[in-house]
Parts: sequence; C-alpha cells; structure tokens
Amino acid sequence: MTMDPSLRRASLQHTAAQSSTPSQGRRATVPDLTTALPTSALFPTHHLPFRFGAEFEVIIRPRANLLQDGLVLPDFDASTRQQRDYNLALRRTIADVLTTSGLPCDIYDPNDGGRPDTSRWNAVLDGSLSKKHAVDGFYPIEIVSPIIIADSRWVQIIDKFWSVLTSSFEIRREFSCGFHVHISSATETWSLAQLRQMAKAVLFWEPRTARCAPPSRQDQVLGMCKSNVDNAVPAGVYLRSKGFQAVCDHIENLGRDEIVNFVCPDKYKAWNFRNCAEGGFGSIEFRRPPGVVDAKRAKHWIAFTMAFVEMAIQFNPAQAFHQPSLLNRDLEPSGSDSFDSDCFKTYLLACAKQLGIFAQLDPRLYQVDNTRSLHITTPGQ
Repeated sequence: MTMDPSLRRASLQHTAAQSSTPSQGRRATVPDLTTALPTSALFPTHHLPFRFGAEFEVIIRPRANLLQDGLVLPDFDASTRQQRDYNLALRRTIADVLTTSGLPCDIYDPNDGGRPDTSRWNAVLDGSLSKKHAVDGFYPIEIVSPIIIADSRWVQIIDKFWSVLTSSFEIRREFSCGFHVHISSATETWSLAQLRQMAKAVLFWEPRTARCAPPSRQDQVLGMCKSNVDNAVPAGVYLRSKGFQAVCDHIENLGRDEIVNFVCPDKYKAWNFRNCAEGGFGSIEFRRPPGVVDAKRAKHWIAFTMAFVEMAIQFNPAQAFHQPSLLNRDLEPSGSDSFDSDCFKTYLLACAKQLGIFAQLDPRLYQVDNTRSLHITTPGQ
C-alpha cells in the first residue's frame, strides 16, 4: 500500500524531531531511525560491504627521532632540486615507517606512468598542495590507502595508520589540503540502476552535503571540489530550467557514460563520478571533506561517505516529496528547522546505524574548521 504523501511527510518530520531531541548523552538516546527508511527490493544488500580507498593530503615534518637517523631537513634557501630530493627521501621514510609497522607502503610518482598497487599504501608527491611550508620543515605529501573492505576491521586499520604516522611525524593541515574517499560496491562497480540512484541523491542533497563541510571546502574558496549543481555542470543547468522531477526522469533515460558527463563533467566536483564511466575503476569519489590530522576526523568522513551512499541506494528522493524543486528549498546551514534538513539528518544517521558505523560518524554533521590545525596561505602560493 502506498502511503499518502502528507502522511509520509508528517511521519518523517516526527522522526526527525525525535532524532534531534537533546539528551544527557550525545549518542545514548538516538532512536532506532532505521524504521523510517523505506526498504528497496531493487537493491538488496549485495553491494555490501563497501570497498573504499582514502587519500590523505597533509603537510608533514619528521620528528626528532627520524632526523637523528639521518634524514636532514633542507636549508631555508635550498634549491628546488634539493627540496625535491628531500621530498623523495621523505616519501621513502614514510614508506619505510609504515611498512615496518605492518602497513606495506610503496612510493608512487604519477609522472612515472603506470598505476599504483591498490593492495598497498602509497606515498605520493601531490602537485596540488602548497609548497610554502618547506621553510619550516613541513612538506606536502599525499598518502593513499589500499582498497579497504568496510567490514568490522576498517576502523582498526585507520586507527593503526594514524597511530604509526603521528608517532614519527608532525602533521599540519593547510588551506589546500583535502581528504578524498573513493567508494565502490562489494562487486567493485556500481550497476546502472545504482548509479542512477546516486546521481539523483547527489543532486537532490547537494546543498546539505556542502553545508556539512567546513568553510574552507566551499565552492567560493577552492576549485578542487565544486558543486555538482553549479552552472558549469549540465545537471545544474537542467535542474534550474526544468526542476528536480524532470532531472530524475532524464537520468532514468541515460546510459552510464551519459550519467557521468551529466552530473560530473570533470573530476573536480564534490562527488566525482568519472571513475564510473565504462572502463573506469568503478568508484565514486567524495572530494568535499577537508584535510584531516587525526583518526577521528578521518573515520567521520569515511563513515559519512558510506552512510550517504547507502542512503542514496535505499531512498529515492523523488518519492519523498510531491515534485520537489531544489530552487525552492531552504539552503540554511546547521540550525535550520526546514523539513529537508531534518530529513537529511534522519536518513543519514539511520543509514549509519544500519551499517554499524554510527559510532564513527559525528552526529553533529555540520563541521567547522579546526583553526589550530589549519595553516592558511594565499591560493597563489
């Protein structure tokens, strides 16, 4: 039996209100939100457990024990060649530290061609990060995880990585640093039907997912993780001219590559679909999160990505409202009493509970910049 739209709306409003009720314990009284989630015969749990990979962009400096072992910081007036040589030595040191601790790690240079071994960690030179930190011994590095199965062990892997890294290095997050999460299904690639679901969800919830990231990761600040509904994206243009229901109908008639180009014409979008094209790796990349400097923040954004993707698969936004339009939806940040804000929180937290990752997700979804770890330089540096 199909629920009357007004009754569904009232029911979800009541559930959302329950989920945001203050309590003495931050997590203890959260209700069983999974009852609010519609079941989907189209997508059973064959896509679980997820597979994910994480890209950590950090500014890093070796601690005294590594410097005593022969790693020498360049002088403040070192040449570009000397700084590059040091960066290579630093990557070797990172790889050695991780490998010795049971996290096998290679050194990967994209300029050398070929692909990294995705069964191992990789220390990478990232050209997108600021280079102005060499003067105080901090150097830009990207560390890429292997493909990790999101079963009961993934939390331990992330915890171990950060424990090993911070024991040997000081970590700084800079203005240009990001944290990217690639996610795919247990079958390694998303079906066309699942891809359609996720495209709709990304477009529908874009204002909310953007507000969950701190100010340093908003569209007007950086060009590395721009909105999937901005005017440079075909889906954004279509949305503004014809509305969300028309977008859903259009997506239902698109093939795999057409969906990718419709919602993500280049990889520098908040949700990067480029790897879902024919012949790609099969993952969707969430690029909106800021750089992280500890395991807690890393686990939050990994859990957020998994919960959102599960929400996209389980819940068709076109069925929640009567032909909703993103143009008329409230875009206020945290604290808004709008229905879609409460609905977003309710469904996301419910999916986190359903996946068993609620403890890793910060229920205070709207994140702020940690000014103690954010070293700001001008974009031109």
